[in-house]
Amino acid sequence: MGDGRLLLNGDGGACTTLRPLSCELSCLQRADGSSLWKSGSTQVMAAVYGPIAPRIPSQEKGDEAQVSVVIKSGRHNNANNNSKSNNSMLEREWEQLVTSIFTACIDTNAYARTVVEVVLQVVQDDGSVLAAALHAAVAALMDAGVSLTNLPVATTF
Repeated sequence: MGDGRLLLNGDGGACTTLRPLSCELSCLQRADGSSLWKSGSTQVMAAVYGPIAPRIPSQEKGDEAQVSVVIKSGRHNNANNNSKSNNSMLEREWEQLVTSIFTACIDTNAYARTVVEVVLQVVQDDGSVLAAALHAAVAALMDAGVSLTNLPVATTF
């Protein structure tokens, strides 16, 4: 800033430095693909199930896969119900955004009449969560062997 103060990111580092990134693959045994993405102190666990036959027949699309994304942030420990409602609404918005991104990036025509389910769990939130969640999901999809036509990436500042 012009007044001599240094801006810090959530990890306590200067905004001019990158957060350290790391990714672990196949960290969950029962998922078809999984990853733990770390961006500084922010951590997101991703699990991919599928492509599998849908449990509910109405979810089946005849000529392509249905993509389903669930985000769990764990921010609901606050006793304030209004805060809980706002967090749930934010998670639903993020789910819709990430679902639309992966519907465009997964080769859905290669997996007709199936569901690809992506579950994202925010383990630790220290900023840049949506970017970390997107990268965790991409890594888990690749770990599961899901064919992607495009590779989405995200960044924040």
